Amino acid sequence: MSETEGRPEKEIEIIWQEPLSFLGQSSRSTSWWSNYEKSLIKDKFSELARAVIFTDSRYIFNYGVSGSRGAQNLSVEENRVRSGIVMGAVQSGKTASMLGVTALCLDDEVDAVVILAGTRVSLWKQTFSRLVDQLDGAKDFTVIERAKRRVLVPNPDLVLDDSNHVSLSRLYHVPSAQLEHQLRNRSPLIIVAMKNVDHLRALSSFISESLVPIIDSLERPFKMAVLDDEADDGSILDARVEASRDSTDANLKQIPRAIEDLWSTRYGRNETKSRNLQVTYVGYTATPQANFLQSHINPLAPRDFAISLRTPFLNGELSPRSSTYRENRGLAYLYTGGATFYGELRDTLCPQISGNDDLDLLEALRSHFVGAAIRRWQAYGEGSTPGSFGAVYETEETAMQAGGKPHTMLFHPSPAISDHFEAAAKILQVLCGLSAEESKKRIEQGSREIDGALLANKLFASENEWEKWIGSFQESWRAVIENFELPNAKKAPRHADWPEIREIILSEIVPNTRIRIVNSDPRADDRPNFGPLKNSDGTWSTPPDLNSIFVSGNVMSRGLTLDGLSTTLFLRKSDNPFADTQMQMQRWFGFRGSHIEFCRVFMSREQLNLFTRYHDADEALRKTVITAMNELPDCAPDPFVLQGDDYSATGKLTNVENAPLSPGPSPFIRTINSESENDPNLALVAEIFSTSTSQDVVAAGTLRGRILAEPILMVEVANILDRLRYETHNPSVDSWEGRRWRDLETKIDLSGDDEIYPLFRPPIKSFGPLDNALRGGPYAIAAYLRLWTACLTRRSPGLVPTDNPALPWSMVSLDEKQKQAPKFYVGIRYGRGESISDIFGSPLPFSVKTMEREVLGDQLVGGWGTRNPGTSNDAYMGDQWFDYHFHMKHRPGEAFKSESRMPGSPGLLLFYLVDRPGKKSPGVSLGLVIPAGGPDQFAARPSHIER
Repeated sequence: MSETEGRPEKEIEIIWQEPLSFLGQSSRSTSWWSNYEKSLIKDKFSELARAVIFTDSRYIFNYGVSGSRGAQNLSVEENRVRSGIVMGAVQSGKTASMLGVTALCLDDEVDAVVILAGTRVSLWKQTFSRLVDQLDGAKDFTVIERAKRRVLVPNPDLVLDDSNHVSLSRLYHVPSAQLEHQLRNRSPLIIVAMKNVDHLRALSSFISESLVPIIDSLERPFKMAVLDDEADDGSILDARVEASRDSTDANLKQIPRAIEDLWSTRYGRNETKSRNLQVTYVGYTATPQANFLQSHINPLAPRDFAISLRTPFLNGELSPRSSTYRENRGLAYLYTGGATFYGELRDTLCPQISGNDDLDLLEALRSHFVGAAIRRWQAYGEGSTPGSFGAVYETEETAMQAGGKPHTMLFHPSPAISDHFEAAAKILQVLCGLSAEESKKRIEQGSREIDGALLANKLFASENEWEKWIGSFQESWRAVIENFELPNAKKAPRHADWPEIREIILSEIVPNTRIRIVNSDPRADDRPNFGPLKNSDGTWSTPPDLNSIFVSGNVMSRGLTLDGLSTTLFLRKSDNPFADTQMQMQRWFGFRGSHIEFCRVFMSREQLNLFTRYHDADEALRKTVITAMNELPDCAPDPFVLQGDDYSATGKLTNVENAPLSPGPSPFIRTINSESENDPNLALVAEIFSTSTSQDVVAAGTLRGRILAEPILMVEVANILDRLRYETHNPSVDSWEGRRWRDLETKIDLSGDDEIYPLFRPPIKSFGPLDNALRGGPYAIAAYLRLWTACLTRRSPGLVPTDNPALPWSMVSLDEKQKQAPKFYVGIRYGRGESISDIFGSPLPFSVKTMEREVLGDQLVGGWGTRNPGTSNDAYMGDQWFDYHFHMKHRPGEAFKSESRMPGSPGLLLFYLVDRPGKKSPGVSLGLVIPAGGPDQFAARPSHIER
C-alpha cells in the first residue's frame, strides 16, 4: 500500500502489503527474508509491524549499507569504507531490525555480514542463538543444504554448548579450501563475534590470513557489512584521553581499534586490507549521545548516515516518517516507552517512593505478588486452565501454556555488586520477617526461595495493605482505557474477589517465585530463562523464571530482557547522572501493553523527573534525524545532543561542554565598533526614538535617561537586534551557532511559512573570513526571542522553561505561558559625558548625555552600570531596573534582590552611548533584562569544535 502521493519519486517510500514479493533477486520460498519473516510471524508481529521492519531494513540497506538506491552502487573504490548509526528505542526491537538488515544484505549478495554481539558473553550467546533460530533456519535445512547456503562463524556447536571450551583461533576459523570454494560460489559468510579485544583480534587474524587472500583473487568487489550491536558500549574513543597518551600506550582504548582492524590497514580511513574489500560499519544503539559527540578521531564515528527506527503506537504517520506509526491491532502490539510511562499515565505507573527503603521494597513486593495473582485469576476467568507450575508435561508447548504468562520484578538498588546480595537478603527480611542475619545466610547459601508459611503470616497480619492493590490496579486499568481509548474488555477484580486472589498468591505464585541475582559475581544466578526446560527423559517442565524477582544493576542495562516485567523498584542514586547510561536502565520499556495496568516503577520524584527529561531530549534528537531522513536521505545529519543543567548526556567523553540556549537574565553586549568614525548603530538608536513617543526617566531627583512610552513585542526587539552591525562580531549561519538554530527549527516544526522563520539572522549568510565571533551576541539573543514567541503555541521537545528546568516544555501550560509572555521597554541610559542633540546631522527630539566608559579594543571593560542601588524608597534601583522608575512607583518586591525577573514581568532593552575619544560619534553598547519563564536548552558541545 502506498504511503503517500504527489512527492518526487525518489522520496516516496512504500510499505509493502506483501514485502517478500519485492525482493528482486531472491524468490519468496528461498530468500533469507522469507525465512526470517517466519520467525516474526511466530513471535506474533502484526502484518503492519513486519512490513515496517522490512521497509526500515530496506532503507538502512539502501542509504546506509549501500549508500544509494541500488545495491549495485555499493561503495565505489574511492570510498571503500562507510560508517553510520541506526538509533532505536530502549527495548523496542533493535535486534529484530539488525537481523532484518542482515537478511536483506544476504539477499542482495553482500558477501559477508559481521555482527558484533555485545561486550558480555551472555549477550553474545543470546544474539547468536537468535540468529541461528530466527534467521539461519538451521532446523529447516540439512547439513549439506546449510553448507551450500552460508558459512557461519563460529560453529554454533562451539558457541551454544556451554560445556565446550575452545581456543579463539579455533573458534574463528574455517578451513581455507572450504572457505574459498563457498565464497567463489557466492555462499555468504556470516560472523557473530563478541565485542571483546581478544575475540576481535582472533577474528581480524582470520580475515587477514584466510579471507583476504581469497578476496584479492576475486575479480570483483567483496562487500562486507559490519553491524555493531550496542554501538555506544565499548566502541567510543574519547578525544581528550586519546590526545593525552602516546600512540603506543597500552591503556589506549582497544575495542574501537580492534573493530577497525577487521578491515583496515590503518594507513588511511578508506584503505582496506584488499582493494576489492568494501565495508560499511553500522552502529546500532538506543543511546547514541556519545556516538554523535565523539571526535572523528574515532574511525567508527557516524560520518555517512544516521537513521532512526520507528515504533508502533497510537499515532504517527508512515509517510512522511515520524518516530511512531499507528498500529491498530490493539494495546498488546504497541511499544510502551517514555510516551506511556512519562506521559498521561506518569502518576499512575510511576508511584513516588517514600524514602524509607524497607517500606518501599515491601510495597513494591506487594504490587508484584498481587498483580501476578490477578493475572492468573483472570486467565481462569477467561476460560484458560493453566496447569501446575511444578508438573511435568509431554511437550514444550503444553509446558509453556501451563506456566501462564510471565510476571516478573526488577529490584535495582545500586550499581555496586555487593549491594545486590544485601538487597536480595532484604527481600527475605521485609517479606518473610526473617532476621537480617538469617536472610543473609540464606542468600549466601543459594537458598533464594520465598518461605510461604512466613509470608502468609506477614500477609494476614497486614491484609488491608495487600488488598488495596486491587483498587490500585482498578484505577490504573481505568486510566489505561481512557488514555488508549479502549473498550473495557478485561475482567477486572473487585475487592470481593480478594479471598480468591489471596489464595492464588499463597498456593501458586509464592511457591514458584525465586530471587535471582544477576551480575558478574560468581555467586550470582544464571541468566534469566523464560522457556520450558527439557528433562533428561524427554519431558518438559514449566519455565523457571515466570515469577522471579531479579536483583541487578548495570548488567540489566545492556540487552538482557525480562519477559513480563511488571514491577520495578529503582533506588539507584547518582550525584552526576548520565542520560545515556540511565536510559539503558529503563527495562520497563517494551511491548507490555497486554499487562500495562499492572506495571509499576517505584522511584523518587527527582529520578522520575530525570527520566522524563531524558525521554524528551531523546525525542528531540530522534526528530532531527527523522526529518533529515525525510528530506535528505543521502546526507548524514549533524544533530545536536541535549543534556540538562543537572545531568550530562554521556560520561563516555571528557571533552563535552554544556551550552545553554537562554542568554541569561541580563545579557550585556560589550562589543563596540572601535574603528569606524561614525558608529552605524547610532542611526538605529536615533530612528527608534525619533519615530516613537518617549519620556524622561527621573529617579531621586536626577535625570537618568529616556524610555519609550509603550513596550514592544519580543519579535520587535529581535528585529532591532538584527539591525545592529559590528566590525568584529559577524557570526555565520554555517557556524556552530547557526547550525544549532537550524536544528531547533526542525525540533519545533518551524518552516518558511512562519513569519519568524528563520530564527537566526546574522548579516553574513555563509561561513567566511569574518566569522570570528564568540558564541552568543545580539543576533543569538534575537533568535532566542523569536524562539520564545514560537514556543508560546508549541509543545517543543528538548526544551525546558528557565523558571523550572526540571519540567519539559512539552508539559507546561501554554495558556499560562501566553499570559506571561513579556513585552520590552526600550530606553537610553544617560551618563556624564558630552551632550548630543543630533545624529549624523539629523536632530534628536531630546538631548543625550553620553557615557564615559573604559574601552579596550572592541570591548567595554565593564557591563551594566550602577549595580549598587541605594536603599531608600526613592533611590535609583540600578540600570537593570531602569524601566521600573517609569512604569512603577515602588520597588519590585523580593525580585529586586536578584538579577532575575519573575515570569510575567516586563523586559528591558537599554542602550548606552559611549564616548569614543577621537571619533566623530559615540559608540553604541546595550544590555537586556529578560524575565524568567522562556524556553531553554542545554546542548552537549564538544570542546574541539569552532566557537
